[in-house]
Amino acid sequence: MMMENIFYITAGIILLYLGGEWILMGSLAVAKRFSISKVLSAIILVGLGTSIPELFVAVSAVWSGDPDIAVGSVLGSNIVNILLIVGLSILIKPIRSHIPMKVDIVFFSISAVIPIIFTVTAGRIDPVYGYGMLGILLLYFALNIPKKTQEKNVKTVEIETWTILSTTIYCALGFVFLMLGAKVLIFGAVNIAISLGISQGIIGLSIVAIGTSLPELATSLVATKRGEGEIILGNMIGSNIFNVLLTLGFASIFKGFAITFEDFGVDGILTAMLSLAFVYFFQKRYLGRTLGLISLLLYGVYLTTLVTR
Repeated sequence: MMMENIFYITAGIILLYLGGEWILMGSLAVAKRFSISKVLSAIILVGLGTSIPELFVAVSAVWSGDPDIAVGSVLGSNIVNILLIVGLSILIKPIRSHIPMKVDIVFFSISAVIPIIFTVTAGRIDPVYGYGMLGILLLYFALNIPKKTQEKNVKTVEIETWTILSTTIYCALGFVFLMLGAKVLIFGAVNIAISLGISQGIIGLSIVAIGTSLPELATSLVATKRGEGEIILGNMIGSNIFNVLLTLGFASIFKGFAITFEDFGVDGILTAMLSLAFVYFFQKRYLGRTLGLISLLLYGVYLTTLVTR
């Protein structure tokens, strides 16, 4: 049984790499063909698309009566996005963030503090709050998309000859491989964790969180290899916004659930602090290797604390 689960994990990694490669090229092709910025393409196409695993996990977990996994996967995924994904990317290759993203940063900050606000006030997310979060997401689109479509797009020689059909095929295959890869990898990892007696809450904050963030990780590592810093930052910022506003918002409109300070206060505070710290360093317009190394070390410490809970 252990070997079978290891096979699932290995197959998942391979599928994730292929999916990341294809979705990156597809998003660059979309940006080129429709004359939009690569940042917008990363936020909408990559950020939203790679947040679909979190959405599926959250909705299914809430409906099956396991909301702790839903909340844990969202908070854990956002922590993974900042510390692991961006940290590993800038450790490999630093990013100079000369990218106009003021509106994105504002909504990124808002989405970061929403979970902790619920934990210290209502202690749960009811449908009315879910509709409110979806409303904030619509406002984000309304304020952001028109501006981003007017930004000058950088030419990408590799995709100048791509047709609409080839772009669609690459994007579709990329998403299929990302989702399938994440699914089989999570399946194998969760089976191993359960056999070791790890609790659902810890599984949600660690294995499921990392697993549902694997599409973002795969896409960011491929983007790092190609020197596409806009894709990496747009992917992370967009994904974190969608994880909170779309995933938690959409899941709660069908069935409200508890999000108590006792269970998720520490993780909510950590998510907010890391997000605000990222905003600070982003404003300095340079994310270097030292910051990347610190981020990875912090994530290692975070995982260690999960084991001791």
